[in-house]
Amino acid sequence: MKLKIHVTMSRAELESESLLAYLSERGVHPELFLDGNEIETITEDEIFRMGEKLAKLDLLPITIHAPFEDLSPGSSDETIRNISLDKILRAVRIAETIPLRGVVVHSGYSDWHFDFNVEKWLDKAAPFFSALCDVALMLKTRIFVENIFEKNPESLLTLKEKVGAENFGFCFDPGHAVLFSRLPPVTWVKLLDGHIGEIHLHDNCGTRDEHLPILEGTLNFRGIIFAIKEQGINPVFTLEPHTVEHAKRALANFSKLIDEIYGEPFEEIY
Repeated sequence: MKLKIHVTMSRAELESESLLAYLSERGVHPELFLDGNEIETITEDEIFRMGEKLAKLDLLPITIHAPFEDLSPGSSDETIRNISLDKILRAVRIAETIPLRGVVVHSGYSDWHFDFNVEKWLDKAAPFFSALCDVALMLKTRIFVENIFEKNPESLLTLKEKVGAENFGFCFDPGHAVLFSRLPPVTWVKLLDGHIGEIHLHDNCGTRDEHLPILEGTLNFRGIIFAIKEQGINPVFTLEPHTVEHAKRALANFSKLIDEIYGEPFEEIY
């Protein structure tokens, strides 16, 4: 069994030959994050050249983290929904040129923003994510919906049921769960019931979204990853540091943790 290990990278970081070589030596693939402006300025030629470079280093497929700031898949405002759909579909359509394991999309739901009316959000969000999944399916990739402010997985599971697409999955972020939910992350893993396609790995100390290297905050990553193992699933494991130094420490910590839990090294790590 080989794990699928990714690390979040910016558009600028993907230009670094030394950083890409470092990842290539360790079999760690990029998760490219593009913000709302970058997704409109990146050209087809740039994407093509990016794919060629990654292919030469055996760093394909990758994952994409779609834009999220100011976007709202479940907005009652049609203009905002259409702008959100256009920007996120641009991220999905990168799969026309570069093979993608999946595209991470923020759910956009919070109780306070939608006046504790999850049905109001679902009424608009379900068709939105259905449209994303339809395009993603044609391009042979998946949509991973990420928890942000959700207090429990119920709204996400209902969304999955309403969308009903085979390529709809979850990107579970335990760092967000610790900050915004009273349920332990291990409980989230169990309730998401084998539908986790990707997990974001970053740590915090319980007060803000610090994106520390794992095992350098207070999250119980041993329990989280053991719960993943117990479910018999093999999601994309994406390290989400905010600096290169943190990325290197996160990878070292993750490698030790995986060796401890699974009892064997993985070629994707070493």
